[in-house]
Amino acid sequence: MALQVTPSLYIHPSLTPAYALRPQLDFSFPSATFRGNPQLTETLLDTPACTPPQNVVVVRIASGRYKTRIEIRHSEPWGGAVTVGDVLTQIQHLLRQYDTDIKSIPPEAAPYAARRVATVNGFCAGVSARTQQARIRTEHEGGPRIVDRLLGHTLFAGLTAMFGKPNHWQLELAIPERYAA
Repeated sequence: MALQVTPSLYIHPSLTPAYALRPQLDFSFPSATFRGNPQLTETLLDTPACTPPQNVVVVRIASGRYKTRIEIRHSEPWGGAVTVGDVLTQIQHLLRQYDTDIKSIPPEAAPYAARRVATVNGFCAGVSARTQQARIRTEHEGGPRIVDRLLGHTLFAGLTAMFGKPNHWQLELAIPERYAA
């Protein structure tokens, strides 16, 4: 069952806290690993993010030392309804960007950046040692990413409606095991 946002607007069930994708999506992983989640089928990714379909949705991200709001539009150049894939991909893309707003990582975010780099291969089965070393080097050399400001809250736990604001959703995040150790 979809989450009712307004009397006539529902968020797709896979994007709601009650039915958030399992295994959960970790926004701190590189795109190839993130997209490798077996639940992210083309059928699901191409499904409208809400009913009735909308041309734009706004997602508020507020966790740790980071707060922003993004407008999500369909990825096709000619527009169309925002899909589940648009929502997940655009959030992950934003959070994986290099953090150019800071010269050095804030002290409270440093342990999370280090853990992100150290565990980048933790859930990547069947990857050669050479590829694993390359991934660690890439994560380390790139410097801090916006996701590090989330202080470990990187697991997709769903979207909740921001009542009184149609098409405005709050991103809910949880802490994955990889940051708990």
